[in-house]
Amino acid sequence: MSSLKQLRLLALLASLIVLSSTAYFNAGGSSNQNSRLDAIYAFVEPGNPETFTFRIDSFMINSKRNINTIDWAHHDGHYYSNKAPGTIWMGIPVYGALIATESLLELDWNHPLWVIANAYWINVGVSAFPVAMLAGALVFFLSALGLSAGRAFALALMVVLCTPLFPYSTQIWGHPTACAFSMFALLLAHRGTPGSVALAGLCAGVATTCDYLNVIPTVGTAALVLASNRRLVGHYVLGGALPAVALMAYHTVCFGGPLSTAAAASQAVFLDEERFLGMFGAVNPEALWQITFGLRRGILLQCPLLLLTAWGFFRWYGRNARDPLLWVCAGVASSYLLANSTFNGWHGGATVSARYLISSMPFWLLALKELPATRSARGLLVALGAWSAVNMLAIAAVNPLQPEKLPNPLYGTTYELFLAGHLTPFGRELRTIVYHADWPAYKIWTMFNWGQLMGLHGMTSLLPLFAMLATLGGAAVWVLRRGEQSASPVSE
Repeated sequence: MSSLKQLRLLALLASLIVLSSTAYFNAGGSSNQNSRLDAIYAFVEPGNPETFTFRIDSFMINSKRNINTIDWAHHDGHYYSNKAPGTIWMGIPVYGALIATESLLELDWNHPLWVIANAYWINVGVSAFPVAMLAGALVFFLSALGLSAGRAFALALMVVLCTPLFPYSTQIWGHPTACAFSMFALLLAHRGTPGSVALAGLCAGVATTCDYLNVIPTVGTAALVLASNRRLVGHYVLGGALPAVALMAYHTVCFGGPLSTAAAASQAVFLDEERFLGMFGAVNPEALWQITFGLRRGILLQCPLLLLTAWGFFRWYGRNARDPLLWVCAGVASSYLLANSTFNGWHGGATVSARYLISSMPFWLLALKELPATRSARGLLVALGAWSAVNMLAIAAVNPLQPEKLPNPLYGTTYELFLAGHLTPFGRELRTIVYHADWPAYKIWTMFNWGQLMGLHGMTSLLPLFAMLATLGGAAVWVLRRGEQSASPVSE
């Protein structure tokens, strides 16, 4: 088996493992998700005044009741999502295809059954699929950086399954999609050809349209291009021009100016006039502690695998202190920590993890490529990786959302529900289906996993997922062993 063929198969298997894991769960929606979904519904659905606009007026009875979302922006007498629009734009063709199919079959997309199904498939297309493609791309990238096929495959999976990228891909947010496209940008920029750098600019621009904070890795990737071959900076800028123009056009149409962001038009409770852009101020030491080691959102407690990245960065610096990729990864990771700690909503609202750090996770974990191939290093990697993966599985199986002020949302509330087998325990509103006569019968299914759809209950509902992962993992082991056999010298 050729090395290239082996890598292609491993990349495919990595993507399938991640897609199977993320698409297995439907975490439903809340204010954040409904804010995006409402705009998708409004734009696509025919026969209403909001068709081909991003206005969500019909989902808002009034600003006090906030029927299915508090995450709205208001301008010129109309309501909009207060989120960066990238995931909304991506969701439009997915929902358009669903609506076209349902129209042909004469199905009522306002019925709770189809509202739930459509929201699920929108998220698969917008969140789960790009993250799955990221895992496959990382196999090639890490191999190009010098890792063996097996280590590249394992680390690619760790980037997703051992971090909040996994659970937060089970419902529509901006972070996982933005993270995937930021990493596509980095990988393409590292290739260093004019065409790949132009595509890197395009991907970086798309990432920023999905999450405004992804301007950080966009600048980081630009620095990589500048350090590697400054003659290609123009290609990077040109590639990013289309999403930049699209974003400014969206801001102008919806909020009155190219630099008038959706976030800046949020309701006043989310903004602070004394902060930059109403949100960012000085570094908050308490917030910095809580998003790193604190029980409320501590990423290093929830993903202990990240503790090994300090060792990786130290070894990377010792091996090649002039490597631009080293400084980009370290700079992006540290910049996210500092930016999150200055944000007035640093906790991320009613969530389990420090979700604003999600886009930085791959930049941390790339440092693990530098760990030595010793038994002790492998043992630490496996132990901390397994701990992190189980934590992320628990969040995905229960829900990435928990009440905002819980003192210990993961090791407390989430694990209490997970170990008791109370999976997907919340029935939250999507759209305005709470007013539909059939809502009581379908409320429980606004969140589900595929095992539950098969009639399984509690922890046994995870068995089909484990069976799929065991099958795909076994296939990966077979591919790796075949590769080792073909690489061995033939005895005479």
